[in-house]
Amino acid sequence: GSFDAAIDSDVTMVALSGNTPYRFSSTPTINDGGTLTVDPGVEMTFENDVAFHVNGGGALVADGTTDEPITMTATAGNGQQGWWRGVGVYSGNSNNLIDHLEIRHAGSTDMDGIQQAANVALSNTNNSFLELTNSTLSDSAGDGVYCDGSDATLSASENTFSTIAGQNVANCQ
Repeated sequence: GSFDAAIDSDVTMVALSGNTPYRFSSTPTINDGGTLTVDPGVEMTFENDVAFHVNGGGALVADGTTDEPITMTATAGNGQQGWWRGVGVYSGNSNNLIDHLEIRHAGSTDMDGIQQAANVALSNTNNSFLELTNSTLSDSAGDGVYCDGSDATLSASENTFSTIAGQNVANCQ
């Protein structure tokens, strides 16, 4: 399935039948007033240099489970370090949650207004916030997680990092 959109309201991304992945050819954006809830078992694939943005007051609630993790990775056949940009958090919404998520093959280049490439990057605007737990970050051409200044808050625990070109977690308070 394809899912290229600005999300301005409450949207739920459900797992597609037959383990079919969502494919992103341009950057999806969660805007103020929007919450994207990602169900367990969802697989998202990203074309080259595409990012995933959580803006303003928007919220990403990606709450996977041990048995059904959520996956964000490169499009099929492109499993290399730094294929897509990664998740950019520009939102201070306290509901921002990534739990039991596998984020692979990101960190191709830095995201808009963020100085460093990473699988997950938190902006120094809007008091950006992310709770990141029980997740696996791998195959990054940049950092695993990067915080772009003191206004970015990462609450992280029980995460695993592998094949990260930079630091696992960089510049986070």
